[in-house]
Amino acid sequence: MTNSKTSQLGRPGTFFASAAPLYEYWKMLPDDKPRRALRAEQLGPLLLPHVSLLRVLGQAEDLRYDLICQEMKMIAPRLIPGSLGSDPLQLNPDDRGVLDLLMGAALKQSPSAHLANFKSYEGHRRSVFTLILPLGLNAQAVSSNDLIVSVWQRPNKLENDQEVFEDMTDAFLTYCDTHTES
Repeated sequence: MTNSKTSQLGRPGTFFASAAPLYEYWKMLPDDKPRRALRAEQLGPLLLPHVSLLRVLGQAEDLRYDLICQEMKMIAPRLIPGSLGSDPLQLNPDDRGVLDLLMGAALKQSPSAHLANFKSYEGHRRSVFTLILPLGLNAQAVSSNDLIVSVWQRPNKLENDQEVFEDMTDAFLTYCDTHTES
């Protein structure tokens, strides 16, 4: 469920600053953003704990988690390499929030940034800032081939289990445009 009540979620604060170097790294990749161009040593120890890699399957029919970062393992310990984006739908067919968020970035083949509050399958309230960056761009294809999905946990500002996803893409990109080093 999408809700744009920024006052409920608070402000992104330092999360924009934390994620901006990953966005700058992504921008420096070759134009088609091939997955093979990623280099862990270039990401460094501040970004690696936040970077997961997902493969887009078929004609954007599903997603597969190939590399699950330390931060995502804390948020969703059920995930293992090979997990599918559609796996939660087996538990609750109406629970498309995260899958739709990820698939949207793959289909648009453009960056996506969100603040999200949700209750995990383990029963924990979670609040995260996520930056999704497509890899394997191809204007002739239905979607990108892969996704970098990065997450930063934030203090949960909601008192209840309400699921809230707020699109922060424009604000994040504006932040990056005005805070990049020359």
